[in-house]
Amino acid sequence: MNVVNASFEILPSPKNSNEILNAIESAGRTCYKSESNITDESAKKFVKGIIKNGHESVLEHQSIIFKTDPITWFKTLLANPKFLSLTCDKGRFIISGNIRALRDFAKTHKYFANILSFLSWEIPVVFDKFVNTKSKKVEILSKKDLLTYNEVLNHYTKSVRVICDRGVTHELVRHRPMSYSQESTRFCCYKNEVTFIKPCFWTNSSNEYNTWATGCNYSEKIYLNLINNGAKPQEARSVLPNSLKTEIVITSNLKQWRHFFKLRAVGEAGRPHPQMLEISIPMLAEFKQIIPKMFDDIIVK
Repeated sequence: MNVVNASFEILPSPKNSNEILNAIESAGRTCYKSESNITDESAKKFVKGIIKNGHESVLEHQSIIFKTDPITWFKTLLANPKFLSLTCDKGRFIISGNIRALRDFAKTHKYFANILSFLSWEIPVVFDKFVNTKSKKVEILSKKDLLTYNEVLNHYTKSVRVICDRGVTHELVRHRPMSYSQESTRFCCYKNEVTFIKPCFWTNSSNEYNTWATGCNYSEKIYLNLINNGAKPQEARSVLPNSLKTEIVITSNLKQWRHFFKLRAVGEAGRPHPQMLEISIPMLAEFKQIIPKMFDDIIVK
């Protein structure tokens, strides 16, 4: 039995198409804990595989920002796309969306597919199926190209890798507009030992902690016994508690991150769980450091 503290890591933003594929692969392999299979050449094959198999939720962890003409922008706005962001500030018509959302919207809107055809030259693999002779040129923007508060709020995305217990992940995924890739107990087989998250509200010497540790140790023994006797991980997981260590990659634009911190760090809808606060408060502090001014008004009392 292994016990670790909850933690998080704010992931760096990719700078080119290769780094975009690498980031998608890293998020996707979190689900299966197959990071050991990552090589210098594995990302392209991995991304092609998830697209072929229809597991496109992993594509949500990377977004594209581009500036377009007013007509294209208004046509997109009138279509009311659920998962795309549109802003019009100072004559700049900007659209952004995660790669899955862009692909899905283009499947039913031919004019938008022409945009993805152009993007396929800059970001191959994820947009290859849209290549055609009617590519519509757009200007791809980076996060540093965003000029106004509104543009940054709606188009600037950030990914975070969180290590926490299963109970906390149940609360994290309640934030529906965000994107997630989570360690799967269906496919991850804990053959040698099970890792649990230390409860932050008990000291190691307390009776409560000792009782908790006894229960986790017992669940581990039952789990390993089931696995050793031929049970599949998706069957044996039934005996694992909420304290099970779980990794989850979360991606969203800053608008949704602000909403997350207001609920999960400040507690605008009620006092958050202690193990949620253990993550959300220091995460908010780090967001304030790396993205100045966007979170300064969110104060934890």
